[in-house]
Amino acid sequence: MRASPFSVVATNRIPPSHFTFTNVLVLLNSQHDLVLRNTNPCPKRSGESVRAQGSVADRGFIPQCRHRVRILGGLASLFEYQGLKISWLGHDGFKIKNGKTVYIDPYQVKAGDEADIILITHEHFDHLSSGSIKRIASPKTTIVTTPVVKSQLSGTTVKEILAAKPGQKILIDGISVETVPSYNVNKFRSPGEPFHSKQEEMLGFIVTMNGVRIYHAGDTDSIPEMEHPNVDIALLPVSGTYVMTAEEAAEASKRIKPKVAIPMHYGSIVGDERDAERFKKLASCEVHVLSKE
Repeated sequence: MRASPFSVVATNRIPPSHFTFTNVLVLLNSQHDLVLRNTNPCPKRSGESVRAQGSVADRGFIPQCRHRVRILGGLASLFEYQGLKISWLGHDGFKIKNGKTVYIDPYQVKAGDEADIILITHEHFDHLSSGSIKRIASPKTTIVTTPVVKSQLSGTTVKEILAAKPGQKILIDGISVETVPSYNVNKFRSPGEPFHSKQEEMLGFIVTMNGVRIYHAGDTDSIPEMEHPNVDIALLPVSGTYVMTAEEAAEASKRIKPKVAIPMHYGSIVGDERDAERFKKLASCEVHVLSKE
């Protein structure tokens, strides 16, 4: 694991103190707890550690600090589930790999694996990023998106761009892509004008790979159409302002009933890791908070 800055907070009963580490390496011990090693500066307080989000270790490093702390914002940039590898690219962006590579809403992507499929939920700049698409697309790539986005990608060199509306099911090289509604009911840019209206037919997606159903909600509030059966992994926005708040997303998780949820839509435009952590605390399912790849 390469050294990265993390914000941490001690988990004893003393009021939390925040620390920023410029050199952090962590060890996954036999109990799957996180133990900080060689931190700078070293925290002065320690408390109970938490379960790791992924396997991260450097056992050859000489420890200078063994205080146990809770990592805010998650550690792992990769979540593995039944052979699928899911990476959070920041904001609403994800990469899903299992032989094939699927991207959803890639935004501010500098470089990446060549895409077999790219899914774009709607035309807003933080979801439709033509620069990011060009960096990962190839003549073998299929894009599924709204008619509005298709018209804006007319010059993109890919295999095909499929325009879809909510309620469709598309099979691409053995991968099932279902398009589902995604819209606001209580987030407005002006009275009576939601940021994402139902009439605009913006998209969420259910991607089925290797028998695993992954629901990407898109930019949405909690809506009746969210009650999709047999969702394994739900990717849910949590920042508020334009999408669900952490509290609303936690309530939505009770209706969606996924096995695992991963929060998104924070850290770039609006919201931060505290929204993700609050969702994790309130949600009715297992939650993995990922760090940006």
